[in-house]
Amino acid sequence: MKMKFRAALLGLNYILAVAASLTILVSEQLSFGEKAVYGISAILIGMAIRNFVKIRMPIEE
Repeated sequence: MKMKFRAALLGLNYILAVAASLTILVSEQLSFGEKAVYGISAILIGMAIRNFVKIRMPIEE
């Protein structure tokens, strides 16, 4: 059960990171520099959440 919850959290995290990046990419209101900063920030936040989930819920082998 714990592995399914972990996989669901990581899957949701990946989906949200991709959705945020694509939304920023197609936005007409932001300049190129702002898109780059916000896109990298979305990716870094997604990576931080992934690392947090992997540390808090290690795979039991």
